[in-house]
Amino acid sequence: MAASDDDNFVDGLLIGAVVGTLVGGLLGFMLAPRRRPAVLGDSTLGTVEGDAPAPSGRSLDDARRVLEEKIAQLNRAIDETRSRLGAAPPAEPPPPQTQPEP
Repeated sequence: MAASDDDNFVDGLLIGAVVGTLVGGLLGFMLAPRRRPAVLGDSTLGTVEGDAPAPSGRSLDDARRVLEEKIAQLNRAIDETRSRLGAAPPAEPPPPQTQPEP
């Protein structure tokens, strides 16, 4: 390959990268959905910790009650599964293997 071929390749690569970036950016700008402030105002996604309102005492109590109910439900499911499996005691680990000395 001659030196002029290398120069043409590098020049073409750089021109292609610049043109591709410009065309891709222009198409992305034109085809991207427009953001509507009314929709963004209703969303709580992406809020910063200080932006969210403080939860009321009642909502914390409700959340705690729901969480306790879910934990009780999970405990019942675990107990039911243990009874189905026969509630075998956990197996003891095998004794450590000793290597014979050379």
